[in-house]
Amino acid sequence: MLERKWFNRINATERQSVGRDILRFDTGQRYPYEFEATQHEIPMLGLEKSANGTIVAHLTDFHAGYANIDPVHEEVLRQVEAARPDLILLTGDYIDRRTTDTDSPARIQRILSAMQAPLGKFAVLGNHDHYRGIVTSTRLLEKCDVHPLLNESHQLENGLWLAGIDDYRAGTPHVNQALAALPSDRTSLVMTHNPVLFKHIESRKIVVFSGHTHGAQVAVPFPSPKLVCWVKLGSPYVAGWYQKGESRLYVSRGIGVTRRPYRFNCPAEAAFFKLSAGSQDAEGSL
Repeated sequence: MLERKWFNRINATERQSVGRDILRFDTGQRYPYEFEATQHEIPMLGLEKSANGTIVAHLTDFHAGYANIDPVHEEVLRQVEAARPDLILLTGDYIDRRTTDTDSPARIQRILSAMQAPLGKFAVLGNHDHYRGIVTSTRLLEKCDVHPLLNESHQLENGLWLAGIDDYRAGTPHVNQALAALPSDRTSLVMTHNPVLFKHIESRKIVVFSGHTHGAQVAVPFPSPKLVCWVKLGSPYVAGWYQKGESRLYVSRGIGVTRRPYRFNCPAEAAFFKLSAGSQDAEGSL
């Protein structure tokens, strides 16, 4: 269990959800659209003192312009403002490729611009962003003071290393190029939209943040979320924590939806992480 004082940050607002508390929104569908804020701690090997206790927000798959989920985006912003993260990681699909709503870029730009983090906001592109165009999608992020990391790495002011790898399906991922500068004696953070790429990364001291799967979006006994993600996406990863050797992966269920304009038994998610000094295989890391 987490005892951390950082819970107080998120508890600063009455509108937040903690643990398994779920917020529900009317999006015009038969069932309410459910949203959850999840909280985790990540033990990090070689974490510098200046980075101990860093709060990271991981947000993914906004799919703006689809399924009337603007109120959910607003709630995500409130969650971020309450948590006051030090670092924000965005892992793709900011606008849904199916939208015909010409105002959706301006609305998602307002949401992303309003989010603040002293260590910065960093992003990778998802498949929907590639479908809309790399230049268009990158310019949108830059207007929001978000720094795209496309097959490259960056060292933060507190000593943390962060890398971004392009989308596995629609992009041109260069794993070796993106991870080349990461130190071998400490844990680094990595962003990539599609978690399938995790299979192709050699074991090393990294924590990978991904989205794309939406947790299958509809969770029923059959077809199970695992089967849906495998058949539809070719992904053995659905949602939550996975580990391969020294490498760890977190797959967020994401914020938005696509194809079907609803979720069932699979709440949308904004994930918050506290980085702490410790062994990668420490209890509670997964």
